[in-house]
Amino acid sequence: MQEILLSEILNKPKEYVLAHPETKLSPAQKRKLKQMQELLHKGVPLAYVLNYKWFFNNKISVNKNVLIPRPETEKLVELAISSAKQNKPQNIIDIGTGSGAIIISLKRALKTKAKFFASDISKKALLLAKTNAKGLKISFKQGSLSKPFSKYLKQHSNRVLITANLPYLKPKELLEKSIAFEPRLALLGGKKGSEKIERLLKELAKLNLKDSLIFLEVNYDQAKKLSETIKKLIPKAKTTIHKDLASWDRIVEIKIK
Repeated sequence: MQEILLSEILNKPKEYVLAHPETKLSPAQKRKLKQMQELLHKGVPLAYVLNYKWFFNNKISVNKNVLIPRPETEKLVELAISSAKQNKPQNIIDIGTGSGAIIISLKRALKTKAKFFASDISKKALLLAKTNAKGLKISFKQGSLSKPFSKYLKQHSNRVLITANLPYLKPKELLEKSIAFEPRLALLGGKKGSEKIERLLKELAKLNLKDSLIFLEVNYDQAKKLSETIKKLIPKAKTTIHKDLASWDRIVEIKIK
């Protein structure tokens, strides 16, 4: 951990820090190191101390207004990229974008003429996402779930790719120390955890999407029940559950013909 902090302070690779233990810090650098160490001691996640997190080979700025991107979410991005290369969607939308990690990764990985959109209910999260996406042609909208795009999707319902990593935790799961510093708004999915995901599915079911794909990140115990919900709401859809690296059912893929 010390090498990572010194690497950041010196603006040098970690390998340089390890190879030059004799390097002396200036008074300002020493103060910065002490501040970072104090934050870590209080339990602040390293990503918040550094103010960034690497995700899908992209350096994503993070702060207390957004979740820290997780490795399991990279699986969602991989699946979405693979599907997009085959199905060639005309519109790609990330709902609940947070830091923008997913939509930015998709935009940079896909060489396509598709239009890219992202939304979040949090204005502060969107400000950070826009900063992260500087120079990329991504349209950001503030609002709840799919509502910012409902009118647009009624007119452009064919070949849509939607990704969403929505809040999916139950109230008791918020007691976990590892997420104590992350925004409650981006974590709590409702009393049973899956309410926001279910609301999104109900909204999408009304849009009559065609030849489209939806990828949802869900909690380890939600995929099968959500599959039943999808079957009721979108009877013609084909649902596939994908496991993360820990073999938990983590990504729900919905294919609509």
